Amino acid sequence: MAELKAIIFDYYETLVELVTPTRERAFDELARSVGVELQPGEAYRQWRNLSLTDTEARFGGAERRLLDGDPPPFVSFAEAWERRFGELFERWGVDAHPSVGVEVQHRMHANGLAYPEAPAALEALGSRYRLAVFSDADQGFLEG
Repeated sequence: MAELKAIIFDYYETLVELVTPTRERAFDELARSVGVELQPGEAYRQWRNLSLTDTEARFGGAERRLLDGDPPPFVSFAEAWERRFGELFERWGVDAHPSVGVEVQHRMHANGLAYPEAPAALEALGSRYRLAVFSDADQGFLEG
């Protein structure tokens, strides 16, 4: 067996918590801020239904196998979100610019809280192994 030399972590939901209740609260607040009253969690549910195909859009289509052919054009989360917030706000019948929703998403991701045990675990592992954090999130979310 090869000697373990490095450990790679995904950022969200491995080191930093960004669970459904957190997302629901952020989207409830967004809906209220643009003048829409919905049942708790409903704004996020509608967002999720609209954004289910974003992974496909970001990686070149549902039928495309990720490692086949030329790489698809890069589409950031912020770009995909702007499209989806335009659709969501149109559905809600509000005249809000999609950047309002993108900013809520950006802030929620940038301010995610580390799981309480993550710092100590990273410190303990970092004394024995090289550590890396990877994410498919836009760089701006991770800078803080």
